[in-house]
Amino acid sequence: MRADKHPYVSFLALLPALILFCWVGYSSPGFDDEYYTINWVTGAESPAILIGFVDNLDVHPPGSYLIVWSLRELGLSFSEMRLLAGGLSAFALWVLWRHTLSTTPLAQAVGYLLICVNPTLLLWGATLRWYSWSMPLIVLLFLLVRGGFRNAWAHWGAFGVLVVVLAYIGYFNLLFVPGLLGYALWQRRDRLAR
Repeated sequence: MRADKHPYVSFLALLPALILFCWVGYSSPGFDDEYYTINWVTGAESPAILIGFVDNLDVHPPGSYLIVWSLRELGLSFSEMRLLAGGLSAFALWVLWRHTLSTTPLAQAVGYLLICVNPTLLLWGATLRWYSWSMPLIVLLFLLVRGGFRNAWAHWGAFGVLVVVLAYIGYFNLLFVPGLLGYALWQRRDRLAR
């Protein structure tokens, strides 16, 4: 049964990915890099102190640490934060899969396995580290590039804001920008020529 012809099949495909990502996030005891995040977040009484820790002790920008610090201030435990990150990642990957559906059921199934229940993306998407917070934004940037706003100022403004936020979360995210910028320019080539 094809997911593009039957929306309920597509929606039902979200549930296993969502359950898997959330369960892995919530039940994870954490890993070595997360302990840096936990130590700095629990030791910082303010965002300014946290940014000072990160600037002096880490190669990553402070965005992901500020997200975790803010969620902790809202009362979430680290397990609940991983659950939230896992849920956001699963939803973003499912949206990506929906927007890249192929025409054959086999290709849709393989795409689902490679995108929505990929073990590497699962481990990256349900943590306290920067890649968990980056994944939904990279998918959002991809969707913006594929469709975007009709108004050029809104389109390129949104593109710029997403790039800045991604850079503030993790410098590695900037590797996606040239390809997506090239794709965005190619998608809008007729409008740009005018």
